[in-house]
Amino acid sequence: MYTMTAYEKSTPRLTYSDPEQGEHPRLTRFDRLEDQAEGKPLPIHDDKPVARRYRVLMLPRTDAGEVFLHVYNTTQLGLRLRYYGLNRGGSIEPLPGCDEIGGVLSRLPLRLADGFDAYLVRFGIGLGKEDDQVKLGELDYFSVAAYAGKEPVSPGGIRLARPDRPKGEGDYLPFSHNGRSFQRLVISTCDPGEDIRSLAKATGLEMAETYFGKLGSVIAVGVPPGMSLNTGVDTTQVIRQKGHSGEGNVSEDYILNLFSPKEPTTARPGFTENTDEPADGATEFRPPHPQQFDCDQQPLTVALIDSGIDYGSANATHWKSTRYERGSDTEYITPGRYGYDFIRRQEEPIDEAPHGTYVAATVLNQYTAARPLQLLHMKVFGAEGIASYFGSLVSIYEATLAGAKVINMSWGFYQQEEPRALHCAIKTAADRGVFLVASAGNDTENLDAVPQWPAGFADDFPCNLVTVASYWYPDPSNPDPASIELTNISNYGQWEVPVAAFLTSPVPRFTTGETHFPVGTSISAPILAGQLANWLADNPAGSLSRFRKEFYRNTPSLASAVTRGSYLPHLAGSVEV
Repeated sequence: MYTMTAYEKSTPRLTYSDPEQGEHPRLTRFDRLEDQAEGKPLPIHDDKPVARRYRVLMLPRTDAGEVFLHVYNTTQLGLRLRYYGLNRGGSIEPLPGCDEIGGVLSRLPLRLADGFDAYLVRFGIGLGKEDDQVKLGELDYFSVAAYAGKEPVSPGGIRLARPDRPKGEGDYLPFSHNGRSFQRLVISTCDPGEDIRSLAKATGLEMAETYFGKLGSVIAVGVPPGMSLNTGVDTTQVIRQKGHSGEGNVSEDYILNLFSPKEPTTARPGFTENTDEPADGATEFRPPHPQQFDCDQQPLTVALIDSGIDYGSANATHWKSTRYERGSDTEYITPGRYGYDFIRRQEEPIDEAPHGTYVAATVLNQYTAARPLQLLHMKVFGAEGIASYFGSLVSIYEATLAGAKVINMSWGFYQQEEPRALHCAIKTAADRGVFLVASAGNDTENLDAVPQWPAGFADDFPCNLVTVASYWYPDPSNPDPASIELTNISNYGQWEVPVAAFLTSPVPRFTTGETHFPVGTSISAPILAGQLANWLADNPAGSLSRFRKEFYRNTPSLASAVTRGSYLPHLAGSVEV
């Protein structure tokens, strides 16, 4: 009969994690690190410093050949790992080599020697005598997960261009195995006085992208492949609690997808097109003419956080009269340019999706005021229709700094928990009098039950942010307000969706310039944003409450879909159809 050895009785035995359940690894946690380790001390057969504090973990035997250790460490001390083979009879054999790891998240591939029934790993806490003097408390712990043979696998990624590298050789930004985020964490703050660099440095992770603006700061740090972002966020938050107060927070770097927010790693560009003539008979794209503008007036700036604009010969002239000419220089925005391309890291935001071209043209269709209009194109979505959370946050801060009065966001991502960093950025903009317009989304979801962001912030910022659903007339030949219906793709919500706007607008087709009619809330949002800008041009002190009172109408047919059945009559600045 087999009898457990003393080491097996006193040592925690790790269970290998399932790579298909990568967000929920089977963790063995070591805390109360000032307490003496249980069990008989293991022999040391190398000349490396030996920490006075240590813990021992048992790894089961595996035929996989390779084991991947994932260590989540809040101590801010390095760990030295030594390895031992354990025989059934209870004897142990020190194995050659030892490893040092540092940082809050560490991944370590191991090839364990054959011929043993199990393995012991000794984690020395600290790498030198000075580390032995550091007092460890309740917030100091480390957790270990391990995978035998195979780790969680990334389903793909996107590439960010680098000006100093040849085309196609920019930074590769991998998706996390969780399918909702990139394999990065975002550390951010909307407190200009808080230096989050110290928190980022304390993680020991590489700073992949950084932004230090006058209104807020954002840092993206890389996470080793296969490691759990969910556990990584929790661990990094503990580092913040230990010595970094203020507004700074830690989150995953969520994937934003223009066309497939429910499957964000899927590149599926393309609008649905309306083949029928619009109900109001508007069949031409009509951007503002330069002679329309009174150049003695200060321009009104509308920022579009999207995929840029089409610079092709068929469409290039449409944007010239509304180029960003008068405004502030920021880290990324320069007057005389159309905006900025955060994907290719250049000053010309060329649409590749296409999406932003249609959003921008929709805004222009609504604008008839004499006050000059400036469109600021913040390209964060590339050819795949995919953007990073990091990029969206930076764009909001930059648009606000550049003087935008209206920011349009025809995109969103789903999750139950409120994204604090996005809330912080939106609050910063709202506190400076910016109006933000978000699309409700095109998944027929009830946003009161299934939150999408930034749409879900409509109730948090009722005076500054409006979320827009889509309506249509079932019979285009009879555009009767009493017959208005929510479109069959639009998201809705009596609480989270304050209003619906028309489903389409005549815009120039990407590359050809021919007029066509894309549909969805991505178009309904800039219809409202454009009409709001048109009204603000003559009412610079105007409020969202006043705009609602002057232009919203109500219909019982939308009462179950949006707040009080509110809708924006198409071409609200003229006669309602």
